[in-house]
Amino acid sequence: MKVLVQANKLYKEYGDFSILRGIDFELKEGERVGLVGSNGAGKTTLAKLLTGELEETSGRITWFKKRASVLYLEQAAEYSDLKVNLSGGEKTRALLQKIFFTKRRLTHTR
Repeated sequence: MKVLVQANKLYKEYGDFSILRGIDFELKEGERVGLVGSNGAGKTTLAKLLTGELEETSGRITWFKKRASVLYLEQAAEYSDLKVNLSGGEKTRALLQKIFFTKRRLTHTR
């Protein structure tokens, strides 16, 4: 598979606070990725860097395909069509199914 996007030595800082430190990765066409981590780990920051909503402090994100879609599910989003009695994990799985299987765009597209 061809590389779709690559990050090299990616840093993001907010004042004196470093949220991402030297991140390197690549994603290939057809791959689907979920970011899981504790609050404040940089998941949303990384998603916003990929969509272009934020700029990196240093490092580089290189896109190898001109028309690529980046979708992310905001952690504070409310979706009234989900059953109230689902656990957090069940809600997450249901929302991911909507993204990956119905191709519904929930937020920003690069």
